[in-house]
Amino acid sequence: MTNPKIERVKEDIAKTKAKISEYTAKLRDLERHKTDLENLEIIALYRKENFNEDEFSALLRSQRNDEASGQAAWQASTRSKQAVSAQEVKEDSDDETE
Repeated sequence: MTNPKIERVKEDIAKTKAKISEYTAKLRDLERHKTDLENLEIIALYRKENFNEDEFSALLRSQRNDEASGQAAWQASTRSKQAVSAQEVKEDSDDETE
């Protein structure tokens, strides 16, 4: 004799796993489609601007460098904010102990 509640939960688990599998496949397809569209956009830019291979390589390198310097600046800013925040907490706790 099987508990009907357990059977219902098992059915729900099976349905949920099927949906997860379906959504995972859909996500992969969407990511692939996005990449294809981005690649087409890059190719269109390449053709529109009449880049030669060296110019295009230089453009990509400069983009990578800009992104790296932007990330470094963001990380430095975040560390600075954390340091200020930590100092404020320390000052507040010093004020309370006085």
